[in-house]
Amino acid sequence: LSLSLSLSLSLSLSLPLLSLSLSLSLSLSLSTPPMRGASIVPALQWSGGLLAIHLVLSRAAQRAGGDVGADPHLAAHFPVALFSFLTLAVVGTMKWLSEAPDDRLHGYSEDGLFIARFMLAFQLYELLVTLFERRLAGPGGIMVLHHTLVVLLSGWVVTHQYMHYYCIFFFGVPEISSVPLAFVDLFKQIPTLRARFPTVNEVNSLRLLCLQCSTLSPNFLH
Repeated sequence: LSLSLSLSLSLSLSLPLLSLSLSLSLSLSLSTPPMRGASIVPALQWSGGLLAIHLVLSRAAQRAGGDVGADPHLAAHFPVALFSFLTLAVVGTMKWLSEAPDDRLHGYSEDGLFIARFMLAFQLYELLVTLFERRLAGPGGIMVLHHTLVVLLSGWVVTHQYMHYYCIFFFGVPEISSVPLAFVDLFKQIPTLRARFPTVNEVNSLRLLCLQCSTLSPNFLH
């Protein structure tokens, strides 16, 4: 129930926002020249690093056997995703109240560029791991669509000096709710773990619901 609620909330809020942001970036930024030195190469390197860690962990899970050995790619996906969520959430939360550039649309922000690059790397990793585990693609491949949209949007932010300031918040702070969601997904995808640790599962489900409700509060951004 909690996973269905979080998925429906995420789809209802994230996909229209991503589509709108992408269309705005394509229409408003065509006249903005690419920023010097803003390359996607670091993001590709980071993505390769995340994938390498995933493959090492999946191999370790296979050797360990048991619950994680039965679904090694799902087990390996959890720590990589959790690390990525924590990185985005911590950096975004720490930096989103930092001093804004004079031009909030086209101004340069080192923190914004880092978050956009890391988000690009993470979403590229997420697309790649669906090749190893189809369940990570979501029902009907909906998560592939989600990852593709975020890749396009974050890639545009990286290669053009555009929305650096705003992406600190939108690519960072909302990932706070993704931290408990990582645990919820793990228990959902590997039911034997949910049966072995029912209390942890319930606590994370409740925490996720509270975080989702807080982000819908009109006072959240004040």
